[in-house]
Amino acid sequence: GIPFVAIIGDQELKDKTVTLKNMTEGAQETLSVSELVSKLSS
Repeated sequence: GIPFVAIIGDQELKDKTVTLKNMTEGAQETLSVSELVSKLSS
């Protein structure tokens, strides 16, 4: 399956963030774009 989903809605666009949802655990966190790149690169 898909391990992560990136959510970019109106609030994320306004705040220049991305909400990343871990589909395995169901947890989600809001990150800046640079934090998202770092997290997915590791």
